[in-house]
Amino acid sequence: SLGSPRDLYKLIWELSRTDYTAGQRLFHAVLAKATIEPTYYRLQTLQLSAFPEVLAAALPRGSGLNLSEKVAALDFFADFIIKAQARRNSPQQTQCSAEATLVAALSVQFVTLLPTRAGIVQQAVGSCLSGQSVQMQSVQSTLRSSTVEELLTLADEHKDDSALRIAYLSRAALLSYNEKRYDLTIRILDGMTDEERIADLEFWEDLRSSAAAFLAFVRYQNGDHQGWRTVFENTPIDIRAFAQFGLVSLFTVNEIPTQAVRIEVLQSAAKFMARSEKPFSRKSAYWFGLVGQMSNLKQFSDASDVLKDIANAFNAAQKQTEEKGDRLEISRHHARSGLTAELLDVQNARLSEIIGSVNDPRSRVNINFVLLNVAVQKYQTLKRELGYLESEKLD
Repeated sequence: SLGSPRDLYKLIWELSRTDYTAGQRLFHAVLAKATIEPTYYRLQTLQLSAFPEVLAAALPRGSGLNLSEKVAALDFFADFIIKAQARRNSPQQTQCSAEATLVAALSVQFVTLLPTRAGIVQQAVGSCLSGQSVQMQSVQSTLRSSTVEELLTLADEHKDDSALRIAYLSRAALLSYNEKRYDLTIRILDGMTDEERIADLEFWEDLRSSAAAFLAFVRYQNGDHQGWRTVFENTPIDIRAFAQFGLVSLFTVNEIPTQAVRIEVLQSAAKFMARSEKPFSRKSAYWFGLVGQMSNLKQFSDASDVLKDIANAFNAAQKQTEEKGDRLEISRHHARSGLTAELLDVQNARLSEIIGSVNDPRSRVNINFVLLNVAVQKYQTLKRELGYLESEKLD
């Protein structure tokens, strides 16, 4: 299972920074799935994975896919929207305005990276969007051209039209985030009613936790240590660990002066992740990410404790899922972000015990497959180092 789109693009971002080959493989797996069955959500995942600037003002240092992946994404979008536009003009008159909006957001990228297809893509997008009502086109234009303050004013003027108000508030929050006005982003999101948040709850949660992470990072860099802690105290408990994970991701892995702070934040995140009432499928990518971050800081005992929490939570969630006739499993993609060679070395026996406690056989296979890959990669590294030492002796 490839999971939900927002989990996926964030996972690809993180993997592109910590394990580029894994991030690249996951991106191409999404691309292959989208080629076979191009749902709106898979298109959105590809868009955000390859071009995070559409959503985020900044990423952790070292994040982002290479040029070849970006061009592959643009090629896919070009093929898709041209075919979609052709279907729209067929007797079936298939609508394509929603997908065209995603592609339209990449107009600069097409001109820069794939100029030979930019013109025909623009025509196809225009054809698909021409099916929108005049009112919808006007709203889309307003959303694209208005400032944060103008959007907030429009939201206040449309309190009786919940759909429009949500659109204006969401765009204002995203735009302020892109402008690095994280404090304002949080105020906008926190000011939304429960009904307004639920309209796209994952969007609200992802933006809220990401804004908190960046705001805490800025305050930390400015020496406001009470201030960055207050940011997390004011973040909803169910997504607090998401924000804390995001903060740690912003630091350089081997940055010695920040180690104590990162350990403090990760230990707190582990507690809040276990307390979070979010579904296992929603938080598992973050949860495994905490294991990986703790391993990077040599906190191997804490990392295995978190892995045990994951196993227990998965078993409980799987039981509830099976009662509903559905299926849940721990994916290799999520497990890969948490299981490291160092953790395997130090906590080998405990890892075996924890994995053995996972009730689902397929999930156990997925985790063991990741551990096998980790062991093979470690062996290959040692072999290369040994070969280098032997060559040094010969010289």
